[in-house]
Amino acid sequence: SDGTDVFTFGDVKDAKADVLSTDVLRVGASGKSSRVSGAGPRPMRTVLAVNGTQVFWIQDGTIVRAAKAGGDPVTVAKVPGAKVQQMAADEAAVYWTDSGTGDPTWSGRVKRASLADGKVDTISDAPAPVAIAVDADTVYWTSSPDAGGRVMAQKKTGGSTFVLAADQHRPRGLSVDGAHVYWINAGDGSVCRTEKAPHAKP
Repeated sequence: SDGTDVFTFGDVKDAKADVLSTDVLRVGASGKSSRVSGAGPRPMRTVLAVNGTQVFWIQDGTIVRAAKAGGDPVTVAKVPGAKVQQMAADEAAVYWTDSGTGDPTWSGRVKRASLADGKVDTISDAPAPVAIAVDADTVYWTSSPDAGGRVMAQKKTGGSTFVLAADQHRPRGLSVDGAHVYWINAGDGSVCRTEKAPHAKP
């Protein structure tokens, strides 16, 4: 949601061709849906993100975007083989967590792709990243290994990565407001928050 509308996937069947396709939909306060764009081949139905004017999703190993008002999808970056968990976006970039490739030397990455040129950067290699959120100047994410989960943050301009909360139980479901970061610990069902101010380096 962007605070006004909800964005989701919906299946559409062409009765004449007997073909099922998937659309990206925008649902307003009235409950009425409108089509944003066709979702393309093999969409990842669990991952969507929005910024002020665009909606982002993954189809066929590629992050794409389309105007919220409607339009054809445009490629942002190719992510073949990525195990994307969640995405977030601002006006300059799209951010995502990748849980890993199965290679024991790769336990997960937090990544960013520029909307201007599609350049992909790695923000963090914290293990088992899941949830992600952004505000005006900071990226936040959860690291959710089997033990010792953390809520982490880094300024968008780079620099140190900070631990906002440690010893969590599989933290997921991240959200931010003006003063706090909120998350759910899937391991024990607790709902938590902490101040945005960094507490310690990892």
